[in-house]
Amino acid sequence: MKKWLLSMVMCGWLSQSLFAQEEIKISILGEADRITVVERLNQRTILVGVIEEQALFVIDLATQAVQAKIALGFEPLVVVYDPKTNLAYVGGVNNSSLAVIDLDKKEIIADIDLKAGVYDLALNSDLNLLVATHPASKRISLIDLKTRQARAIEMPQPALACAITKAGLILVTLNTGPLGLVLVDSTTSEQVARLRSGSLSEDVALDEVHNRAVVLNSVSEDLSVVPLGVAGKYRSIGLDWKPTRLAVSADGKTAYVTSRDSDRLQIIDLDQGRVLKTITLARQPTGVAILRDGSYVVMEAGAKILHLFPAQLPLTSSAQKTVAPASGAISGVVRDLAGRPVAAGTLQVEGRTIPVLADGSFLIAQLPAGHHEVTIRSPGFPELTVTVQAREGYIKNLEDIQLPPQLELNNTTGIGFLPDAPLYSDVLARQLLEQVKPRLKGHDLSLLTNAVGPSPEFKQFVPLLKDLSILDRDGRLSADLDKLKVVGRTLKLRYLIFTQVQSKRGYDTRGNALLNGALRLFIPFFPVEIPNFSPNQLRTQGLVIVLDLQKARIGDLATLWQASSQDETGGEPLFEEAADGLFRQEIIRLAQDIAQQWQTKNLFTEKG
Repeated sequence: MKKWLLSMVMCGWLSQSLFAQEEIKISILGEADRITVVERLNQRTILVGVIEEQALFVIDLATQAVQAKIALGFEPLVVVYDPKTNLAYVGGVNNSSLAVIDLDKKEIIADIDLKAGVYDLALNSDLNLLVATHPASKRISLIDLKTRQARAIEMPQPALACAITKAGLILVTLNTGPLGLVLVDSTTSEQVARLRSGSLSEDVALDEVHNRAVVLNSVSEDLSVVPLGVAGKYRSIGLDWKPTRLAVSADGKTAYVTSRDSDRLQIIDLDQGRVLKTITLARQPTGVAILRDGSYVVMEAGAKILHLFPAQLPLTSSAQKTVAPASGAISGVVRDLAGRPVAAGTLQVEGRTIPVLADGSFLIAQLPAGHHEVTIRSPGFPELTVTVQAREGYIKNLEDIQLPPQLELNNTTGIGFLPDAPLYSDVLARQLLEQVKPRLKGHDLSLLTNAVGPSPEFKQFVPLLKDLSILDRDGRLSADLDKLKVVGRTLKLRYLIFTQVQSKRGYDTRGNALLNGALRLFIPFFPVEIPNFSPNQLRTQGLVIVLDLQKARIGDLATLWQASSQDETGGEPLFEEAADGLFRQEIIRLAQDIAQQWQTKNLFTEKG
């Protein structure tokens, strides 16, 4: 008996060992966005929500066969697994409830009504807590797995991805803004912090070994490594190709990123901040997951296959010297603002110095794939730092880099107003300009951009200020201040004023009493009241940052000014144009309030 048990254990170990060294492809019947690995009782299975089949597939990795196909009745997007109960939870953006699946019985045993479609799920089995994000309704749901009751928490913008730490801290990514990572206390439902991220943060993974989050940003094409404690430093890691989905190894050292649009998998060293390897896949890779032995599986949605890769062999110190990272090249021309080539200078990048040739051209060869900060130094011009992106195996030609003239800020008195993208921010900027113009005759006031685009003199700086993040997580001025000082030197601005407006509206859903009474008279069981859609409970908040370019230093606390307004207008039904007019009236009041605060504090004195 003992020999039989020993032989079974040895066979199981041998099959696992051989399996881990093979590259395997498993065909499925359709596309899937994400995948979940289940490793339980020496068995390894993959849970895949197949969109076309509207079903959850349970696939045995040892036999490479479908164990079960569980019909859902909706298009599944995301699956999480609870090892304590052997239950799976499945959600989709077009379905307002979660399916609860018993993997022993291979059937749905319950539905949890969340009243909104689900983009992502995160589970903490020890706390019996499940988190779901609902982008369409700008909220998340916290579900008690014992009672299967949910409570909703409003988010400042549409919530995309989520994760939850062992201690119960919830991480939620947003689809807009430089502070795209929100931390939520699962006990109090309080939003305890908003942290910096890249642009359009579509996925997030936890690295609890180093107490940090890794955020995937699809528009800025990078990873944000965000410390969750006091210690640690924010880091942005540029990627080789536009990312889709993310997984982080158990030791927190390696990230695996799929790129659906370019059919690639990128392997990133999180400590060194570089792309180690780029693997070309069949077609449209989406979900990626890592197994305990270090092997990893990728969903190739376009090819309708699961692709299992063996674990990466660890690099020894001697091997690291011979393994070169994926690399590309960057070329371009350095010019002045008049378009003339700059005939002398250097570019500093990755510890290297690249000369600018006599015709202003340059070539940066063997540049690791990803994003890099390049500092340009040329006689007679201020130092300028720009971000470039290298792609493996490609020579990328940049648009001309234009160096602004060397000007001092000491004698400048101009004030530039720069509204944020959200609606009505430009209205606040214009109103503030008009409010302060009469008493600031010694200053040149200018609106740098508005709803139709940047002003002619500011247009040249739009690429330089792309993805600008003025403040860090503590409300202090970030390193992007140097870019703003370049704008100030060129346009002779002493102050830059940033405006942002957040507005929301409700409706009077009580409706017309006479109309609804008549409906019930003729249709006694008519179940719905017709609302009159009168805009009411209008809420508007304005935030203004005033930046003195002569005195400001990186790390200084920013000077913030805030005001709020509200309108309880109801009455007859109003068209959208009328509601827009009410909002604009509120913003005039905001501008008057902030301008009065400035005057009280003697801001923008004639002497500057």
